[in-house]
Amino acid sequence: MTEKSYEANKFNGGANERSETFPTSGPVRAKIATKSGDIRVQAGESNELQVTLNPTSSKYDYLLEVVEVKFDAERNLLEVRTKSRDYSGSSRDKDGKRKKSWFDFGNADLDVVVNLPQGSSLEIKTISGEVSLRGPFDGVVVSSVSGDVDVIDSCGSLDVRTASGDIGTGPVRDTCNCRTASGDVECLSAATTTEISSASGDVKLSVDRPGQLTVKVVSGDVAVAVARGLAVDINGTTVSGNLSSNIDLDASGNAASEADEISIKVTTVSGDIKINKAN
Repeated sequence: MTEKSYEANKFNGGANERSETFPTSGPVRAKIATKSGDIRVQAGESNELQVTLNPTSSKYDYLLEVVEVKFDAERNLLEVRTKSRDYSGSSRDKDGKRKKSWFDFGNADLDVVVNLPQGSSLEIKTISGEVSLRGPFDGVVVSSVSGDVDVIDSCGSLDVRTASGDIGTGPVRDTCNCRTASGDVECLSAATTTEISSASGDVKLSVDRPGQLTVKVVSGDVAVAVARGLAVDINGTTVSGNLSSNIDLDASGNAASEADEISIKVTTVSGDIKINKAN
């Protein structure tokens, strides 16, 4: 361990908890990987970086020993990687190494709670864990198979891919890219460039700034609420669903210039499309 590098290898929490704290000088990059454990990340004004890990059951306490928690101060990079219970069992062989046993089959994992300085960026990978993010972030990338993803507060850019989990976001400033097979997507405030695709999930968005919005859905419904004062260019296509809007196609609204225009392109096979003025 050097003055510029930290690696967590001791327990600082209670019997069923591991907590690690690192000093930082500002926003960091964080990479978090789990299998089935939930992930909660909060960004705040403090420059202190804290990672807390909890097993889903006391019989999985041994997983606290093998989780990787590293912080590279020179690169401002935090890495957290948990290992599911199929990594090792609770018994040891003659050399002191842990052995797998028949009851270790499965993907029990650790829940991860991280506190970061605001403006930090995140890269998260999980199979079935739930992801909840609160606080202002810079860039956020999430890859999940079946877990829900909830980005409660604002971020600069967002890229989420999930097979069956729902996606919920707060305001996204620059770019927003969400892909899900069967989950629903709800975005509080679409980014300047927003692309959303879903096979069977519903999509609900609010738009309050100029830019481009593209939504592709197979069987889900799409609802878009557009802030007053924006010029709107609508291109909506549905095969067997209904298309409705209280905004005229290519409506100029009350926009001061073409720079205040939002371009909306929505395609769906069997879902309904609703594009209306926000209340």
